[in-house]
Amino acid sequence: RLKPVDRADRVATLVASLAALNGGAKQAIHYTDLTPAVTALAVTKNGNNPFYRMFTATKLHQTQFHEEAFRELGLGPHEKGL
Repeated sequence: RLKPVDRADRVATLVASLAALNGGAKQAIHYTDLTPAVTALAVTKNGNNPFYRMFTATKLHQTQFHEEAFRELGLGPHEKGL
């Protein structure tokens, strides 16, 4: 298990690396935009990904925000969160 200082350093590196994703098709081999539309970050006390159900696909294969799964995380406007 990493110490909180090491975890914070890794988060800082991750956030700084997001700038490298900017540039879209210039950096992609198949001219696919690499810029993330949404970024969800959290420091947790366990190794489980709390966001894995936050987005779903519709029958037309479009991305859809899964509001119920988000509320299960306890991240609503009046809740304390992770």
